[in-house]
Amino acid sequence: MKIALSVVVALFLIGCSQETSKQKEVQEETQKVEEVKEVKKVEQAKKIEKPVSVKKQEPVLVKETKKPEKTVDGAALYKTSCISCHGAKAEREALSKSQVIQGWESAKIEKALHGYKNKTYGASMKTIMEGKTKNLSDAEIKALAGYISKL
Repeated sequence: MKIALSVVVALFLIGCSQETSKQKEVQEETQKVEEVKEVKKVEQAKKIEKPVSVKKQEPVLVKETKKPEKTVDGAALYKTSCISCHGAKAEREALSKSQVIQGWESAKIEKALHGYKNKTYGASMKTIMEGKTKNLSDAEIKALAGYISKL
């Protein structure tokens, strides 16, 4: 019985030692796999650290173009807005109450038109002229004054 027991124990120990050596082999393989993974991570990091050469591009010059300014026809404005009161050559007192504007300089006319528009100029004709000038742009006032000054 001792012999049988000894044989069983011996077989058990041999089995255990074989199992232990298998475990060691698995551990060694696992360690090798981990080492390979670590090497790959390092290589990957080295690839990222490499400076990337960037091709320098020449700057592109964009030519800024201005939109052509809309030309304003002072004569047409005068004919549609002013001629009925001031006359064809700006020779009349508007509604027999204003000054004759013929012969005025362009700057004086501009100042008057801006004043009417801003409600800071004019006497008896102020209300009528406010209505006529309120929608005029600066360019239209300039064109209108230029035209009237040449009449």
